[in-house]
Amino acid sequence: MTLNRRVNGHYMHARFSVFQILADGRCGYVRIDTTIDIAVEAFARSVNSAGARIGTVRTVVVTDGRNSVQWTYNEGISYPTEVTVN
Repeated sequence: MTLNRRVNGHYMHARFSVFQILADGRCGYVRIDTTIDIAVEAFARSVNSAGARIGTVRTVVVTDGRNSVQWTYNEGISYPTEVTVN
């Protein structure tokens, strides 16, 4: 397993993905299997995009496959209630 960054005493997994769900129900990846830095940048760009501001982008999720952070239109960012760290 490749590890790259220590956060709050725990190592973060090196690979992340970002995907979004549109108002018409379609979904797709913004980034797949990338570093945390690139994933966070893609997440920030997606939630600040014109589509997110007008509501065509409904949900954006960044995940490492086990844990995730989600942004939802008109609700903002939500975090999991339980985080899995090994």
